[in-house]
Amino acid sequence: MHPAFRIYEEATPELIQFLERTILGTNGARYQHLNTAQRIKELDNPLHISLIRNEKIIANITFCRRGKNWYIRYFAFDMVFQSTSKKGKTNRNSLLRAELTQFFRDKLESGEVDCFYAYIDPKNDRSFIFANELGFTKKSTFYTQTFSRLSPKSSKSVKILKFGDPILEEKIKYFESESFFHDVKKSAEFYGLFSEDNNLIGIAAINRLNWKIFRLPGHFGKILTEIIPFLPFIKKIVVPNNHQFLGLDHVWIESDDPKFYTELFESILAIEDKKLAIWWADSRLEKLDPINWGIAHRFLGVNPVDLYVLNASQKSFFEPYFLISNDFS
Repeated sequence: MHPAFRIYEEATPELIQFLERTILGTNGARYQHLNTAQRIKELDNPLHISLIRNEKIIANITFCRRGKNWYIRYFAFDMVFQSTSKKGKTNRNSLLRAELTQFFRDKLESGEVDCFYAYIDPKNDRSFIFANELGFTKKSTFYTQTFSRLSPKSSKSVKILKFGDPILEEKIKYFESESFFHDVKKSAEFYGLFSEDNNLIGIAAINRLNWKIFRLPGHFGKILTEIIPFLPFIKKIVVPNNHQFLGLDHVWIESDDPKFYTELFESILAIEDKKLAIWWADSRLEKLDPINWGIAHRFLGVNPVDLYVLNASQKSFFEPYFLISNDFS
């Protein structure tokens, strides 16, 4: 690659600082991760490519190498890419685009990689344009579904599940046929919902998240973010300057019964002492209209996120796709 690029596997303090100050999103939600230093240590088999200028990182792309499927975990730009100087901006974008295009092509043609994939907010114009310029195409759409309770209640039927328990291992196999499946059991924490006769009827893994929110999604996202501290109920659920919540994944519910979803999700909130969880879900949401998703859902609604893929011509991927909350946060 061009000498201005640096490729490395272990995150440097400079990279962590760069990502810590990065604000994600453009026209939709805008937020900043507050636990990046911890998160980056948890990445699975990472590879970082940084564009350097004057000994400072001005752009970075980080891959999680999952066999022959490489997930784009971070794709961040410095404010220099929004320079008022059109010539300078064009030169930097052109170099980044050209080098990444060649990098992707080399990996695919060599057979080292079958597929690169990323999730993009449809309102994030910059990422959308860049992905298309690099040759990525949209394959599917998922949805961010909030579940909130002001005073969540725990059910005695919900218990922490331990790895090595055959009943948990059996249920996790449910996800192995999904596109982009990879084994994340070692770092995941699971809860299980049991029936009266002690059969496992639901599971979910949790991911503890911490964001600073500059703008919520939706038409009134900016105004809502500013007035939340003055709203009696929502201010207990969403705290823009230090928003702590749960990400849910590995969600399996017997027969997709809405009341089991509610019992499991609410109990997890109660046990974890949180008031809000986000589930990045697929088309199953269409079957779950009877669920009372809580007050946050009324404010935030359901927001889409698109799957973009760049793959070798001989390799295809199909729904359902394996989703984990850490990939979105």
